[in-house]
Amino acid sequence: MTLIKSQTILQDLQSKILAGQESRKGVSTLFFKSAKYIRKNSALEKAVLKLLNIETFPQNENQGFYRVPSKNPKAIILCENMYFLTLNIAQSNDIELWCAGGNNTKPIENIPKIDYPIFYLCDWDYDGLKIFERLLEIVEKTPTKKTSLQLLSPKGKRENIIATHDHHRSQWKQEIKFSGLTPSCYTSEQIQLINNLIVNNEWIEEESNDLGLIINKINSELAR
Repeated sequence: MTLIKSQTILQDLQSKILAGQESRKGVSTLFFKSAKYIRKNSALEKAVLKLLNIETFPQNENQGFYRVPSKNPKAIILCENMYFLTLNIAQSNDIELWCAGGNNTKPIENIPKIDYPIFYLCDWDYDGLKIFERLLEIVEKTPTKKTSLQLLSPKGKRENIIATHDHHRSQWKQEIKFSGLTPSCYTSEQIQLINNLIVNNEWIEEESNDLGLIINKINSELAR
């Protein structure tokens, strides 16, 4: 990540907060995956406010929408979390990155047109995949779109849910078939992987993906 890109993202975030378009919960979700991680008046909140050079978060709980544009985009990756928006690799491969932050699906509902093939990158756990299913439905209702929302199969490390409970809260619904997810939303290979994760009580963190491999996969699909 370049210093300029870091400053640009922080300035964008600062502007949204000052305009009342982003909140404490939104920032907490973007960077820590939990809306409650940054608690009011905590040392962490004070550190984040200092980093953003603002005095306080707005009282509303709006969450923003973030976009790293490309001059000649050929596809869009909608990310569950903010991390990949700080890297240069997507932009240098003519891939545009979007992020609304986890459960914050409202900004996607307000997009009237999607001009390029759109892919989704997320945590492969119960919460991440349920969010994908909601976004899949939202994109299907978008009046003008190039493609449906396509879920990217992960290229990352499996983690044990119990071993990572200190920073990861999502749990599979072991007592329900396919954890209550909708099989028709996934390919046969994805269904097999999800079932394997459920049985082994594992998940795959979005940030553990090799974005270069993900982009190569997208390029292969676009070339067909």
